Amino acid sequence: MKETFKFIVEKIIVWEAKLVLKKYKPRIIAITGSVGKTSTKDAIFSTLVAILPGGAQAVRKSDKSFNSDIGVALTVLGLPNGWYNPFRWLANFVEGCMQAFFTLHYPKLLVLEIGADRPGDIARVTEWVKPDIVVLTKLADVPVHVEFFPSVEALVSEKGQLVAALKPTGTLILNADDERVTALANGVACKKITYGFGATAAVRVGYDEIAYAPSERSDVAMPAGLRFRLEYGGTSIPVMIAGVLGRQHIYPLAAAFAVATALGETNHLLVAEALAKYEPTPGRMRLVTGMHETVILDDSYNASPVAVAAGLEVLESLKVPGRKIAVLGDMMELGDYSVVEHRKVGERVAKISKKSSKKFPTFFVGVGVRMRGAADAALDAGMDDNTVLQFDTSREAGRYLADQLQQGDAIFVKGSQSLRMERVTEELMEHREIAEKLLARQEGVWKRKK
Repeated sequence: MKETFKFIVEKIIVWEAKLVLKKYKPRIIAITGSVGKTSTKDAIFSTLVAILPGGAQAVRKSDKSFNSDIGVALTVLGLPNGWYNPFRWLANFVEGCMQAFFTLHYPKLLVLEIGADRPGDIARVTEWVKPDIVVLTKLADVPVHVEFFPSVEALVSEKGQLVAALKPTGTLILNADDERVTALANGVACKKITYGFGATAAVRVGYDEIAYAPSERSDVAMPAGLRFRLEYGGTSIPVMIAGVLGRQHIYPLAAAFAVATALGETNHLLVAEALAKYEPTPGRMRLVTGMHETVILDDSYNASPVAVAAGLEVLESLKVPGRKIAVLGDMMELGDYSVVEHRKVGERVAKISKKSSKKFPTFFVGVGVRMRGAADAALDAGMDDNTVLQFDTSREAGRYLADQLQQGDAIFVKGSQSLRMERVTEELMEHREIAEKLLARQEGVWKRKK
């Protein structure tokens, strides 16, 4: 019954979205990849709102990770997900018809995240969505959702459907540091703008470093944000963003700069100022003040092998006066790659542990059944029994750690959505009253789930 209801709803909403696109003809910026889609979408939206006439009235983005067929349609219509509430969907149908058959205000630009959970997902969307700009982020060696595809190559090919849908006059924006991404662009006749850290990128990141600042109550220096430079067309532009860490935040901002350039913006300083105002997505390597003058690297939105590796690299690079604690939940939807990839995580944490001092050892806290394999790998690689802990749920892990934190500790929190790793951060953060602003999955529909 639920599947029938979902099928009917999707057909109606997509039909209305097609009518709306045909009527208002907005320019469409579409983003896909295996890593960084949502952050890139948010960075592009934030930048365009700041630099375009009309601001937020001129631009609309996908809500959260609305990247499926119906999610894209809801974004086109500017409507919320009705879940299994028939009255909310009825209201959506009426509002969709109003937009399709009456002349109302409509944004000039749509920033759409396009995902692929199953074969054919992107092909279905691109039957009716024809982008003016396509942004390709990163295509991981072991992507999330790969278990639903016959191979990694098949998933990459699915992502390529978005490139094929690009309008002939459109612009393709590429992560130049990813060979799979650049390979998808081979033979595509269109304007291209590359971005990345490599020397060949048109929008090049000159350098990046972690900024440190005293904690709220003492002179203990703790991570505060990122500094980097963007080089383009002979100019070098400094950018500072507070409250986040990791190169994974620089890539989206470089992509946003490239999009602004593709849209004709030549005032690079104006774009840089807009980038500095970027408000990071909750649960995406956000710096959260923890109890007892600690810092939490909250990356709890979701997880994949490449994203976990990137986060652990940041944790390793930190210069903090206390311990480094990796709190990692299961990585889901990896299929046949799951066992090997979880063991790699344990080995990676053990590598960090070998560089830590006896006074401030590195701890590995695993959450979920799959992370038991990572814990075993960490022990096999030489980590001490006392520094490897395992819990069934994120809430249990958070409550245990709340009694163990010491001044100057840095805690990296990450895991797939179903592990609800934001609950770890919630248990450890000093200012719980702002959890709704900083953490992922704080809406009522999520809070009610066990």
